[in-house]
Amino acid sequence: MKQKFLSFYKVVGPKLLGVFCVVFGLVLIGLFFLFFGVVVTTVINFYATHLKQYFDTIDGFVELFVLISLLLSISRKCRVWAGTILVFCSYILALSLWLDSLLYTYSSFGSVGVFVGILFVGIGVYVLGLVALLQVHAFAIFWSVLVGLLIIFGIRYLGIYIVGNEEKKRLVLNELEESDTFESEES
Repeated sequence: MKQKFLSFYKVVGPKLLGVFCVVFGLVLIGLFFLFFGVVVTTVINFYATHLKQYFDTIDGFVELFVLISLLLSISRKCRVWAGTILVFCSYILALSLWLDSLLYTYSSFGSVGVFVGILFVGIGVYVLGLVALLQVHAFAIFWSVLVGLLIIFGIRYLGIYIVGNEEKKRLVLNELEESDTFESEES
């Protein structure tokens, strides 16, 4: 009897273990998607009801900082700071626009669309948000988000350009000063 059980176990046991692992894996994946859906729904509803007005206010202040930074970039001594502030402000504006795109994506495609958007390194939320806006024929908001993205990346690259140019100029000036002092010490 024991031999029959062992031979039966050797044949059927690995197959049962494989089936158990597949079923257990599918249950875990299902629980993950259920948990993800609940968390996404909760976070998006909290953002839409409580935080959106604060982010809109913060956006106004950040846009004011962008204008001040552009004015400060005229002065040579303030350019590095102005460029750094521009880059930082672009990230804050991008976060706000990303959250708005997340709302648009969730309203049209639900938590599955949000999951797919986040799966594409988070940038997919912008794209799916634009698709969601086209789907509901909200063309004015579509162009607003698209132009907002272009402005955000324009601000970011302008800040990087300003900081990079000033650092190059400082390096060249430092090399010239060092070579002048080296030549005067030789004479």
